[in-house]
Amino acid sequence: MSASRKRARRLPIADIPSDDLCSSSDEEIKVSRSRRQLILPARIPAPAPAAQPTAAGQLAALITTLKTELRADIERDLRETLKEEIREQLKKELRADIQKTVKKEVKKALAEGEVRKELEAAVTDKVVTRIGDALSAGARV
Repeated sequence: MSASRKRARRLPIADIPSDDLCSSSDEEIKVSRSRRQLILPARIPAPAPAAQPTAAGQLAALITTLKTELRADIERDLRETLKEEIREQLKKELRADIQKTVKKEVKKALAEGEVRKELEAAVTDKVVTRIGDALSAGARV
């Protein structure tokens, strides 16, 4: 028995759909006289042609890659921008909170009179220093 017959599958003629009996010209149909069966060659899938990317395929792949990279760049830039904006906003809020706290503490201390004495002493020192500088420079009182 030949190799093609070994690979062929045997079906009784009655079991074969009519579409297979009228198949394309590349299939050979053989009839075995001794057994009265139709022998169809085994259907071996043809090897797929080597897939070489076409220009359109390469362009589509390039566009997809560029879209992905652009999306990643935009997301990264947005994250950085948002981080910077959040930092600036937090700095402003922190400064405002610190100023409020300092004002409250200064008002409280002024009400108690402690800071007033220190401020008067500092101003007096400053005035005395300026007067001393002016006198040493030759100014008249």
